[in-house]
Amino acid sequence: MIERAYQVGESLGLSVWTQDEAGPFQTIPYEGHSWCPEGQPKRQPHEYVRNGTAKLLTLFHPSDGQVRVKGVTSCPNTVLHPWLQQELSDILADLPAPAKDLDPKTNREFWEKKIGRNRERDAFATRELESRGWKVVRIWGRALESFDPSRM
Repeated sequence: MIERAYQVGESLGLSVWTQDEAGPFQTIPYEGHSWCPEGQPKRQPHEYVRNGTAKLLTLFHPSDGQVRVKGVTSCPNTVLHPWLQQELSDILADLPAPAKDLDPKTNREFWEKKIGRNRERDAFATRELESRGWKVVRIWGRALESFDPSRM
């Protein structure tokens, strides 16, 4: 599904970006190789002070390989990091006007083709599964509002 977003998203006028975080990494200098007698591990001096950790935030645009990177010392999962907010705002501001109208009321042809492909895919999957002895029950999202399990 993600691969399809990369392949199809841009052709639909969407700007597809991915986001990743690497880390946390210790923010202290790392020494090179050292040797210590067995049973006597290397120890930190008493002056050693932890300096916290850092993460690397990345935004990647697969269609052209553009990468945006920022090192940060904090990035809780409960909020979108301010750097990411700013970068995404900049990306949105730089986008051209949508090339295609995706409103179903004004672009009926696009949606009829899309729904037709979905139905063909579903029919193929149903035939394949039923040929292997499976019972297929397909529920479209909107149908959940009036779904009656007794009709199964």
